[in-house]
Amino acid sequence: MKNKVFFTIFVLIECFIVWMVFYLVFPAVTSMMMWSVISGMVMVVVLSVNLLIPTSLRFLNLQNTSALIIANISSVAQFLWTLTFVFLVGDFNDSTRSLTPLYIGYLVICGISLFLIMMGRHGGNIAESGNLAVQNYGLTKDAIIGKMRSTMTLIEGLDTNPRSDLRKSFSHSIDIFRTFSASIVMAHGNEISNLIEQINTKVHSGNLPELEHEINTFNNYLKLLK
Repeated sequence: MKNKVFFTIFVLIECFIVWMVFYLVFPAVTSMMMWSVISGMVMVVVLSVNLLIPTSLRFLNLQNTSALIIANISSVAQFLWTLTFVFLVGDFNDSTRSLTPLYIGYLVICGISLFLIMMGRHGGNIAESGNLAVQNYGLTKDAIIGKMRSTMTLIEGLDTNPRSDLRKSFSHSIDIFRTFSASIVMAHGNEISNLIEQINTKVHSGNLPELEHEINTFNNYLKLLK
């Protein structure tokens, strides 16, 4: 709350300074003076928004950051364009000058800015979708590995021989799965989980030949995916 109050006061002071500067420059209140004041105020407000960002961490994502950068550049561009038109193109004391070129410049700047913001949001969506997919891949892979370790514990309880082919075979299954890429895990995670559940069922039944067959089938399936 205090930050917002400080921000509001700070922006009001900036806007007042902008108004005073152009009030002293122009001999009378004209359309060009008003547009100079407005463009200056827009710039200081947009640039001042950056002061609030450190206290608004939820705002900081790729889309919003790119939009803020473009808004900063656009606000500076429209202010510089206003100064260029008012003071460098013709006489700023001439109140009869046509402001059409000024308006056209504003439209061009706004059009380019909106296009860049749209492109930035589109790129942000793609990037965030990729990050989400990577996160889901990590969660899915860790969950399956955890399930396989639990199954391995069950197998060790059923077959106490640490050098048995049964335990080696399923241990090999875990090693194969660890090498899988994100695309394989995301595409076949459900099927792999179902096969692990079938192995668990065989473990609980206590039938070693059937369990061995189920593990071999599981291994062959993993090798095909690899």
